[in-house]
Amino acid sequence: MRVDLEVRRAAEAARAAGRAVLLEPEVLDLLPLLGLRAPAHHRLPAEPSEAEVAAACASLGSDEVVLKLIAPSVIHKTEHGGVAFVPRRDDAVMGAIARMRQGACVAIEGFLLVERVVHDPGLGGELLLSLRHTPDFGPVVTFGLGGRRSETLAEALRSERGQAVLASLLAPAGRDAALDGKLAVDLLTAGQRGAPPRLPRAELAGLLDRWLARADAWCPDPLAELELNPVVLTPDGLIALDAFARLSTATPIPPAPPRPLAAIHHLLAPRSIAVVGVSRDLNPGHRVVRSLLDGGFDRERLWVIKPGAEDIEGCPTVSELAALPTRVDLLVVAVPAAAVPDLVEAAIAGDHAASILVIPGAMGERAVGQARRERLVAALSRAREAGRGPVINGGNCLGIRSRPGGIDTMFLPEEKLPPREEAVPAPFAILSQSGAITVSRASKLAPLSPRYLISVGNQIDLTLGDHLAHLESDPDLAVVACYVEGFRPGDGRAFLEATQHMAREGKLVLVHHAGRSPAGAAATRSHTASIASDAVVLRELARAAGALVTESLDELDDLIRLGCGWRERRIGTRVAALSNAGYECVTFADAADGLAWADLGAATRETLATIADERGLGELVAVDNPLDVTPMLDDAGLLLAAQTLLADPSVDLALLGLVPMTPALSTLDPAGGLVTGLGELWRGRREAFLAVVDAGAQYQPLAVALQRVGIPVVSAADRAMRAAARYVAWRRRWSG
Repeated sequence: MRVDLEVRRAAEAARAAGRAVLLEPEVLDLLPLLGLRAPAHHRLPAEPSEAEVAAACASLGSDEVVLKLIAPSVIHKTEHGGVAFVPRRDDAVMGAIARMRQGACVAIEGFLLVERVVHDPGLGGELLLSLRHTPDFGPVVTFGLGGRRSETLAEALRSERGQAVLASLLAPAGRDAALDGKLAVDLLTAGQRGAPPRLPRAELAGLLDRWLARADAWCPDPLAELELNPVVLTPDGLIALDAFARLSTATPIPPAPPRPLAAIHHLLAPRSIAVVGVSRDLNPGHRVVRSLLDGGFDRERLWVIKPGAEDIEGCPTVSELAALPTRVDLLVVAVPAAAVPDLVEAAIAGDHAASILVIPGAMGERAVGQARRERLVAALSRAREAGRGPVINGGNCLGIRSRPGGIDTMFLPEEKLPPREEAVPAPFAILSQSGAITVSRASKLAPLSPRYLISVGNQIDLTLGDHLAHLESDPDLAVVACYVEGFRPGDGRAFLEATQHMAREGKLVLVHHAGRSPAGAAATRSHTASIASDAVVLRELARAAGALVTESLDELDDLIRLGCGWRERRIGTRVAALSNAGYECVTFADAADGLAWADLGAATRETLATIADERGLGELVAVDNPLDVTPMLDDAGLLLAAQTLLADPSVDLALLGLVPMTPALSTLDPAGGLVTGLGELWRGRREAFLAVVDAGAQYQPLAVALQRVGIPVVSAADRAMRAAARYVAWRRRWSG
């Protein structure tokens, strides 16, 4: 295309001049090829003559003009005194040039004289449009509020009302989702106070699609970034008043040989395993052996590699890797970090394993481990160029649990984990760069037992995107909760593609991004040596791809419970709630953003009034939604009230608050009538509901018992309402 040829010519000319940026007039000249207008402008030399200034003034039509400094080292001209608004007179412009030259502390290449464009400077009148290359996700386009206040506005709008971020991998539904709810989009495309829209949404979407195409063509070569700020809407269309472009300076990295991702199956469902680094004491390697055996793995298919060992937990032993009688599906490496490179290189060279799990850290987190990491990566590359080689998970990896594969390679004491015999299989997985997060979430979510706990560590080989793409194919998986600290270069794009595919299949991907603050980013780098991704880009692209991005670990836990429990339930936005405590009813009402209170029918109201009257509570219970049934309502009455609400045709889902301290409810007996009755209600109806148990450890057995029968339990009314609203909105958009 002509536009691609022109931008490459401009980039080559800039590089030949020793510049890493395109000058503003060079970018403005490209804009008509992108469907945008530039204001009338005239470039002047660094020391223009009066005749040159006169000619420039004569070429512009506005009574006032804008004089701008042209200097490659100055990006924000206003902060350097590089912008002046002056009358369109030769003497005024010459005077402004003299003042600007006198105050400049940088090398000046010239000046730009620009026609003053009249526009609305208010909120929504000035916009920002950019394309840039990100190491995690590749080319992205950003659209939002602009002008001199754009950075302040962006900080104030760090929520989902802020900037829209798009990538070409997003399907049309995802691109539409990326624009939904954004303040800049609403101000531009929705009529305000009866006025028509400033710009039709379809026209804005078409403009962004063209920019996405150019982002893919230009990023990362020749451009690293192109930004227009502000872009203003005039009767003649969108006009860019200021422009900046930075050239790519990175040396292209040749693509690595493809990873044999089908081998992830051997990692998650191995038929044979070898463990190296096992002592007679309960070191991590020995605990891995114990975990595998306690999980039911066949002792005869579990080899321990240990010189001189006669017996370790009754497993067959060999003295060295080369002595294994067969190529194993999985090799677990639990030796000290310094010994890992030699061992793994030998395993790769000898083709001793289809997959390798590297437990030790110091594989890239600090400078001392970087050389070790590079050795492993080089060994893998050589093997894959020859058409062979395993996949590696880790290092700095706590291990993996796979219920479908029947394995547990985590080196944790059995007594410190939820009892296996009490576990309730649940259709969720936790995929994390932090091993501790996987087990802490599993502990808090008990008795629900995940299908997979996958700790990826610092992603020497296998990445978050690789694992998520593999989990796509599991038909029994409803939710994947992902703890993300940073992506390998380009892996963010693979992660989003897998997220998008899962959303289309009705599977919920939850993303919790750590390292969003400067201090948090520093902590993640010290932890897993990850490349910290841009928090806003990750949040917006993940959301547009169909994920729910959580703001807290509590929200992550709540949405896992709802995603599992409500997977096959009828869902909608009309909610009913009851509680035996007034504060919960008020809290439900305050937190109902995104859900509509169901308008209860006359028959429902009459039945609820009868339930209260029969228990002598008619003067205390006002039939409303939310419904305060008071602490005096007993088990049978509460169950009848809940059943009545769910039977109302206007109710799509219900929230049941069970503050358990009241003597009227059997909340200290997890096998009592309340749990039994709610379980029957859960099994007998298709509507979604949840229970709120806002209490301490004394009532944890009640929460556990309710979860055993399948009912999601949340520990606070406001959390329950927010989680329900977010899940319902996701389900209605992505799952129908």
